[in-house]
Amino acid sequence: MEGTIESLTRRGYGYDADIDAIRSKEYGRLRDTTYLDYCGSGLHSSNQLENAMRDLNENLYGNPHSSSSLSGSNSMLRIESIRSQILEFFNTNSSEYSVIFTFNCTFALKIVGESFPWNEKSRFLYSSQNHNSVLGIREIAHHSGSNSSHFDDENSLFSLLSLDSDEKNGEKQRENDEKTLKGNQKRTLVAFPAENNFTGEKTDLSIIKRIKEKDGNSFVLLDAAAFCSTCFLDLKEYKPDFVSLSFYKIFGYPTGIGALLIKNESGKMLNKIYFGGGTVSVSLSLERFHQFREQLHSKFEDGTVPFLSILSLRHGFEAIQRIFGGIKRIERHTMALSSFFYSEMKKLKHRNGNQVVEFYGNLRIDSEGNLMNQGPILSFNLKREDGSYFGYNEVNQLAVLEEIHIRTGCFCNPGACHKWLNLSSSEVKKNMEAGHVCWDDKDILYGKPTGAIRVSLGAPSSLKDIQRFLEFVDRNFVNSESKGNNLRGDSKTNELKLKAMFIYPIKSCGRFEVREWNIDSCGFEYDREWVLVDGSGSYLNQKKFPKMASIRPQVQLKEDKIILSAPGMNNLELKLSNYPSKKLDLRVCGDECEGFAYEDEVNQWFRTFLGSFDAILVRTSKEITSRIAGGRSKRSEERRGEKSGGVEFCEENSFINYSNESQFLLVSELSVEEVADRVKENGSQIKVLAETFRPNLVVSGGISFQEDEWKSIRIGNQNFEILGPCNRCKMICVDQENGKEGKEPLLTLSSFRREKGKINFGMHTSHNPMKNASPPFTLKVGESIEILNK
Repeated sequence: MEGTIESLTRRGYGYDADIDAIRSKEYGRLRDTTYLDYCGSGLHSSNQLENAMRDLNENLYGNPHSSSSLSGSNSMLRIESIRSQILEFFNTNSSEYSVIFTFNCTFALKIVGESFPWNEKSRFLYSSQNHNSVLGIREIAHHSGSNSSHFDDENSLFSLLSLDSDEKNGEKQRENDEKTLKGNQKRTLVAFPAENNFTGEKTDLSIIKRIKEKDGNSFVLLDAAAFCSTCFLDLKEYKPDFVSLSFYKIFGYPTGIGALLIKNESGKMLNKIYFGGGTVSVSLSLERFHQFREQLHSKFEDGTVPFLSILSLRHGFEAIQRIFGGIKRIERHTMALSSFFYSEMKKLKHRNGNQVVEFYGNLRIDSEGNLMNQGPILSFNLKREDGSYFGYNEVNQLAVLEEIHIRTGCFCNPGACHKWLNLSSSEVKKNMEAGHVCWDDKDILYGKPTGAIRVSLGAPSSLKDIQRFLEFVDRNFVNSESKGNNLRGDSKTNELKLKAMFIYPIKSCGRFEVREWNIDSCGFEYDREWVLVDGSGSYLNQKKFPKMASIRPQVQLKEDKIILSAPGMNNLELKLSNYPSKKLDLRVCGDECEGFAYEDEVNQWFRTFLGSFDAILVRTSKEITSRIAGGRSKRSEERRGEKSGGVEFCEENSFINYSNESQFLLVSELSVEEVADRVKENGSQIKVLAETFRPNLVVSGGISFQEDEWKSIRIGNQNFEILGPCNRCKMICVDQENGKEGKEPLLTLSSFRREKGKINFGMHTSHNPMKNASPPFTLKVGESIEILNK
């Protein structure tokens, strides 16, 4: 450990050994967490925020457009001072560049796209590994009649520029005729990132000068959002025409404020159409006449800028210098850490010698052990012993339980993502047809990852962050996954009985315990017959609204009603025999469904309790139920391209209402006890009960986890088919008594019940009536259980 620190310190790590003190004083909220998403957002320091709040509390800042007032004038002067501070940060000044404040980096890019003088002769050349916010400019160029082409590397870019030069056949690249300059002059906008937000690869910025030398009518748009957070952008040495950035990426606060830096000479050609408050020197209402202000920032900053956020930027820049000693020290610190992270992750191997980590990008180490041409961003996927991939969603789910913050997916950079994951355009479209969209949990389709895991470091990152993530990967993903059926509790009794039964009338709400209950064609009568959805038809659950656990149902058959109660609410009563008349399309667990929506008088009860303005209660009926048990798992297996050992698909006679996968969920009392003991051994004081897992059927007797091997059972005189294990999610970490969230028991389960990306506990079960049997089918607590098939 000491040797590692010494080696890293020589390469720039730790700010002269002050990193632990810095984190303790300025980033105390990182004490029990591992934050590795600095490319997503930087983090503000405590003192930075205190200074910003003190500034706003002690000074009166008015609307800068109210320049006649002292408060408005004060704001204006401070804003101009901050523009100078920003330019100084990038080693330039107002004689060469202007600062236009925007909402974020994306908005800065949008200004360039909308204002560039496109025409049928213009071209948009863009790196294939640009962020989506840059790719969007392509559509503006196309709409304006301009052509666009992508380039993969420097050679392909200069081939495109050479093609343009050849077409000119010796024509002058710049006309002195003023009409030509303002008219259909052929201009090229070249856009690329200073640092790839997917791979972390840096662009050699000397290319800017070479582009200008190759084609004097080319203008460079540099997306510097990822680069600026940890690296020094020297605009005195490198002179792009446009630079886009977001300040929260650099120092965390304030959010909602970015900038477009425009080279003053290049800004003269931009064509602005819309004018808002503050952007014109004069305008007329009665005729089409207006005159834009001359200063670029006054011309492009429509309306009142977010001046209090802008004023807070000063404290962010000061924090960088005061706490870390400047951006160049941050660059050395993060480079030393990311190089160490890369080298250590590469060492992780399974016992058969196969690599655990598959990194993406042109990653190379120099003689001193540092990554070359690389920012502190590393993207990768993890692989099993057999070479198949762990889904990034599985990795993230476990990381969340351990307070590790990472980013997963494609990070809004489709070109880099698809290139390094070797996904063709046809494969991406096929994935979309299978239902995959950005930010969903479909991490592996047809055997290939749809995205990656990204670790990005920032100024406060420490060696402990890296070591904790390495330990996390080693513990959870190196060598084989543990399987629950290798573990057995002591046999207490060989007699199996039905210990308890529960129904959940409203999906994801509280339970109702029963002693004797009828089974219909969809499982227990009234189980998951209702569901709450939002205005778009997507169902609500405890992961979104943990308070749903506190909504308690009582089904009173004789009185023909269900009574719903919740803390602080009057009871709500619904007639069991009454169905709403308004049909509604909805989506439950990937299935397109129908239901009958209740009126607002009923819905308001749920909206008030949950704080959801558009919650709607929906009920199904036997006439419209079409969902089949196991359908969700079948679709998932087909998409992933592998047999997951999940729930078996029932072709017939196993309809379900609004439950996830099956008619019944069965758990063993002894299995629950073993999990509870392990949770306690891990230092947690939470109570783990059968109810924690929201089962319909609780079995007593036998030995723990024997249910893993069952294929079919008989309870009383009713037969049941075991469809497969239940893949658990964070919902079992919601206390079913008070709706509070935690980490257990999912964290403990993940340590010994994880297989093929799933954390299994409990078994999905379906009623399988005996031939010639007729309803009513009934179960009673206390009935004996017979294992028919293993």
